Amino acid sequence: MKHLILLAVVVAAVLVSGEDGIVKFKIPLLSHPMFADSKIFTPQEKTPQLTNYVFKNCGDPKTDLAKVGNIVLGPDPVTFPGVLTVSFQVNITKTLDAPLKGQVVLSRKTGDTWIKIPCIGVIGSCDYSDVCDLLKNAVCPPPFQAKSIPCKCPFSQGNFVLPTSKFEVDVPVFPTGDYHAHGELTSNSQRVACIDLFVSFA
Repeated sequence: MKHLILLAVVVAAVLVSGEDGIVKFKIPLLSHPMFADSKIFTPQEKTPQLTNYVFKNCGDPKTDLAKVGNIVLGPDPVTFPGVLTVSFQVNITKTLDAPLKGQVVLSRKTGDTWIKIPCIGVIGSCDYSDVCDLLKNAVCPPPFQAKSIPCKCPFSQGNFVLPTSKFEVDVPVFPTGDYHAHGELTSNSQRVACIDLFVSFA
């Protein structure tokens, strides 16, 4: 949630040491009773697969402080629980430090209507007063460390590339359906980045 969904996963997950270069994630918040009782989330009869995703940079490359691009997810299709491969590139034009304000709106399509998923803990449609505080105890996974990619503040200026890396997600993530995640990050009222992500689980 890093991907906003990938971002959410990274922020909310508990890192577990993996084998064979695979970083494992556990996401205990998805077992919250509100998720279980919600009409948005229903029990799964089969293992969900990520069958489609569309990434859009909704920001302005001329003024945004970070340019995110070339996000590639695999394999095709991605099955959850299972191994997710991720690669991305981000260019940070100015060192970013606290406070970094974040806003994520996560919705699921029901019929012709998009239903906003509420904020549970740090997952869902949430406002973050300071992402730096949220990430202060984060431990960068080995693939990030190998490429000197920061995963907590300060985020230093530079161009960062994550080559294809493996992340094992041990929960179904989301029930089948279509989802839209819109996220914005700001620093002192200046936009850092804006991301739209559309994904489908079948």
